[in-house]
Amino acid sequence: MMGSVPLLWKRLAMFRSLCFVIFGFVLWSCGAGSFQVTATADEPATSRGVAVVELFTSQGCSSCPSADDVLAKIHAWGEKKGQPVYCLSFHVDYWNSLGWADPFSRPEFTARQREYAPSFQARRIYTPQMIVNGKTEFVGSRRSEAMQALKAALKSPAGTTLHLQATMSGDGRMGTVRYKVTVDQPTAVLNIALVQKAVENSVLRGENAGHDLAHVNVVRALQSVSLDKPSGKVELTLPQGLSASSARVIAYVQHRQSRQVLGATAVDFVSAPSDKLGR
Repeated sequence: MMGSVPLLWKRLAMFRSLCFVIFGFVLWSCGAGSFQVTATADEPATSRGVAVVELFTSQGCSSCPSADDVLAKIHAWGEKKGQPVYCLSFHVDYWNSLGWADPFSRPEFTARQREYAPSFQARRIYTPQMIVNGKTEFVGSRRSEAMQALKAALKSPAGTTLHLQATMSGDGRMGTVRYKVTVDQPTAVLNIALVQKAVENSVLRGENAGHDLAHVNVVRALQSVSLDKPSGKVELTLPQGLSASSARVIAYVQHRQSRQVLGATAVDFVSAPSDKLGR
């Protein structure tokens, strides 16, 4: 009689294991059509917030390619996850006299970076500098800081509704951007950026001589308009060699004094106007 007790326990253990297997199979079968993924610490969940990521960079700076790569990864992550992340690559011109003139640099982009300096109590500007939603800045190659700022931005409500429509003229050289904004800030401005989606070129001189560099969302033109009226339009001339299919428009509302981003969206160009404004 005593010898049968261990056998009984063994059979009970086998029965319990079999129940777990059957129960697990049932759960898997029932949930197969509605599989869910929970966001991890590095993958913020979708929220009402937006993240505008501005990178000030230069092809003449040897420290910049790693930051360009971080921006490209952020852009790819945003697209893959369907997150409202808007990346902009501003090429500054103060490296141009040191061996390589960056073909995408503009003095007005350098001026824009200088305008940010007082907000961060900075006495100088540098590359690569990344700024998220106009209020957080750090060295652009620091991916962990970028993700931390990105998560914080996506968790904060945007508070502004922005609709866009971008149409292209018949010759493909002139774009018209119509906008409609709902914002409570009377001192806000709307930044409308014409970006080239992808750029690759070889650098022949300077600190990056001999390297092929790649960039995403390179800003080719930028216009800022006051929001004294809730709607309006701006005209953008496409630079020589840039086609409408290779470009898009990123627009973001920004507080004039604090520089904080209040809302953002992006649209591609269409060939003819429609009644709907992109959101």
